[in-house]
Amino acid sequence: MHETLMDIDLANIKPLLHRISLLLDDGLNDKDLEQLEKFAMGIQDNSKDMVSISVVYQGSNEDLIFAVQKEENSPSIHFFSELETLTSAIDAEYTEMSNELVK
Repeated sequence: MHETLMDIDLANIKPLLHRISLLLDDGLNDKDLEQLEKFAMGIQDNSKDMVSISVVYQGSNEDLIFAVQKEENSPSIHFFSELETLTSAIDAEYTEMSNELVK
């Protein structure tokens, strides 16, 4: 199992999920994006939880695990996948988004 980890402001979770959706063959629809955002926002402080979503990436069906850990109202987002190329692509999107936010 491969993992990518990111610390992110709550306000940037939905834009990040949208960017990740664009990496997927079938993307994520608005309802899926909204549910994942609500899931992330609903994690209580000093707790963690995860959800698995079925996605298609480069023609391969894959379970992508989306985990949120929140400590002192600062969330860490984790993505887990059997495909290293998927977690690497997610990490690259996060890095690009972070660079755009600091400009």
